[in-house]
Amino acid sequence: MGVVRLARTARARWEPIFLGTGILLMTLGFVLPAVSVALFLGMLVLVVTLLTGIATKGRAAGQAADCWQWRS
Repeated sequence: MGVVRLARTARARWEPIFLGTGILLMTLGFVLPAVSVALFLGMLVLVVTLLTGIATKGRAAGQAADCWQWRS
């Protein structure tokens, strides 16, 4: 039951899970220099998560161009 609940949560809210995973890996790689691969893997997870989240939540091109009309 717990695995099914975790899978549903991961599908619905993947950004916070990947952000937490990236931060955890970076912290592990920073604290334990013998596991330096974790530092670079954590940075990769964070960069991909942030870039994907920014790309999917951006404004549409037409919406950004039309916003000046209601400000006058």
